[in-house]
Amino acid sequence: MTITNTIVMLLRLIRRNQFFSLILVAISIVAVACNGQYFAATKYYSAQIEEALESIKTPAFYNVFVTLKEREIFQLDYFFYDREARSVVGVYKEVNPELAERNYRYAPTMNRYTRNKNGSIDGPGGLVYEIRIQANEVIFDGGIASEGVRIKIPIENIYQLDLLEHNDAAGILRKLGGFIAAVGAAVATVLTFTWSCPFIYIQDGDTERFMGELFSGSVTENMARHDFMPLPGFEPVDGIYELRIANEMKERQYTDLAVLEAVEHPAGMEVLMTPEGTPILFAAPQLPVEAVTDQGTNCATLMAERDGIAFDFTDESAHNEDFSSLSLAFDNPTGSNQAHVILHVKNT
Repeated sequence: MTITNTIVMLLRLIRRNQFFSLILVAISIVAVACNGQYFAATKYYSAQIEEALESIKTPAFYNVFVTLKEREIFQLDYFFYDREARSVVGVYKEVNPELAERNYRYAPTMNRYTRNKNGSIDGPGGLVYEIRIQANEVIFDGGIASEGVRIKIPIENIYQLDLLEHNDAAGILRKLGGFIAAVGAAVATVLTFTWSCPFIYIQDGDTERFMGELFSGSVTENMARHDFMPLPGFEPVDGIYELRIANEMKERQYTDLAVLEAVEHPAGMEVLMTPEGTPILFAAPQLPVEAVTDQGTNCATLMAERDGIAFDFTDESAHNEDFSSLSLAFDNPTGSNQAHVILHVKNT
């Protein structure tokens, strides 16, 4: 039996038997834990910065550090890439420079996890997911760098961006050889993309623009559901709206119904869908008068604007047994007995 035939049979078995897939996940985790872990570092210069930022699909996974000339490194919390403004935005956070510094080599060389050489501020699960920005200048709200102040970094001010990402395959492949390495690579490829979702692109002039994913978390048949996605800035070309639903991860995806609904509304109004698919129009919604976490942190300023700077529910749950929560309170100036709660949220 050839290696190719073995891999084909293994992939067929994975597709037909989800339980077997879970076993392989467990095996791969054990293999990584036993054989060491690695991360890759990729360097991007000025002309490549936007390409690098566009490639980051789950920014909440990443720790972001910024280095300015003649200033100590600091962390950028609530990182968000504002495409329209061509800027990186976030919130200033002081950090111990010794812990924030990380020594690494660039791809194709892999970096082994070694705390005394690589630093000690890691991402989710202790894994390395980092964006390291070197900039000539940043814009601080109020002009002063202080804890919690908003920051804006125009793309043209960034002269280098390093993207550091955990690499499961490297830890396995460096320890296994020949036939096992080939099979491991095939399994890693399948497992890496098992939980992805259909990607949505719209035609924006002569280019395609990525808008997001649908059906997040619907990984079994009984979890199938309707999903709605706003498409701001979606304009027809010669009277025709063009969008693309893409299965870029080579997995099994099932889309039974696709409908585009265009809603005419007055200028200054926004449109969202209810879970039942009914469009609602709104303008100037009430902001919460109170936004407090279960640990007592006041997050009202984070809720004040839809700017990508958001409350990360993992921040306060890292050392707690339960997930953190956020309690909101709103004024009701008209005394209405009905209301819609509008949430701008993301999950991983």
